[in-house]
Amino acid sequence: MSTSPEAAITPTSQKNCDGFNTYSGEFLYQHLTSTTSGFSVNNNFENGTCCAAVASPNVQPVLVWTIANIQCTTHVEIWDGGKDKCRDSTGTLLASSVKGPVQGNGSGGQVVIDTQCFQFINGNKTPGGDTFYKVFAKCNSVGAPTGCIT
Repeated sequence: MSTSPEAAITPTSQKNCDGFNTYSGEFLYQHLTSTTSGFSVNNNFENGTCCAAVASPNVQPVLVWTIANIQCTTHVEIWDGGKDKCRDSTGTLLASSVKGPVQGNGSGGQVVIDTQCFQFINGNKTPGGDTFYKVFAKCNSVGAPTGCIT
């Protein structure tokens, strides 16, 4: 069995969290919604939550699945170049994170979604109107090679 459920939705523009005209280095996350049956997001946050509010492991959202005997990873990617380039992974990748793989059992499993305040790869880029993020999961059968889901 090989599945690639989307753990999140449409990428969303990053915004300023400090309330001033200067950039604070933080951006806003939007509410996550699972688009695949058998998957949900627990410990979710509201639209417009600053990254610092959900950066600690005890408050990060969790992808939960009720499908038996699969293992999953969660991925967070921040792209520059517009929404289409984020969706298609053709823009400039500014930051990314993978959590897992985590093996489920006969009743399902769960893995954290890494919602941190990312340090961007190029060091100079700050999120703007063309910066978007996407969150997704990759899953396969327990015991299958993990290379294709990490």
